[in-house]
Amino acid sequence: MKKLTVIAAGGLLGLVAQTLSAAKINLFEYNFNIDGLVDPAPTGLDDASFDYSTGLGSLTIELTTPGSRYVSFFVDHEIDEWSNGWFNETGAMSGSAEAGQSWEIDEPKFYFGDIFDNFSNGTLDDSIFCGTNPTDNTSYCDSSLEDDVSMALAWDFTLATDETALISFDLSDTPAPSGFYLTQTDPDSNQGTGQSIYFSSTLDISSSSTPPNPVPAPAPLGLLAAGAFAWGLNRRRSA
Repeated sequence: MKKLTVIAAGGLLGLVAQTLSAAKINLFEYNFNIDGLVDPAPTGLDDASFDYSTGLGSLTIELTTPGSRYVSFFVDHEIDEWSNGWFNETGAMSGSAEAGQSWEIDEPKFYFGDIFDNFSNGTLDDSIFCGTNPTDNTSYCDSSLEDDVSMALAWDFTLATDETALISFDLSDTPAPSGFYLTQTDPDSNQGTGQSIYFSSTLDISSSSTPPNPVPAPAPLGLLAAGAFAWGLNRRRSA
């Protein structure tokens, strides 16, 4: 995925200036998995509120086809990569995932991570830095590890014939107010105060059907008519 780059001497001045300014966030790689089809621009995607340069903002996908549905989004951000490098980041999970929601934080397969394979196969494993080291085939799981971070969130749900699903993926450099979310942090950015990216998602399913207008049953209508006729007849006899 990533390639090591030799930094030209002329770029060193830029590095110094960057370390004294706000953290620079870049989106290195991203992709969607819709029902097993990996596509960076799936049908039904609304990206009007998303910045593809920084990878921050909101993306929404609308689905109307009924049946079992699966929607996942994978992102690989870089925070101050030229000054701090790639391998000093940490990942964290906050809150509790909702029913049908899965997630993963891992090294993005530059060396040992399995997140992109799990994303492509629809098998996110709800873990932080867990997998198998290809060098010696040993299992590892260390949520406190510092490395290159990538993240993925997914929804698995069923859509009825009259339902519409709206899935939102939100990425921000400010903390999520509440709920379930993932966090990628570069602790060395902003002159050592750290910089984070917060990743959350929502699923909203709505129905297009509405209850039919209530229609009085024939029997009550007949009784009402009969009562009105009897009342009118009684008035004529009393006149």
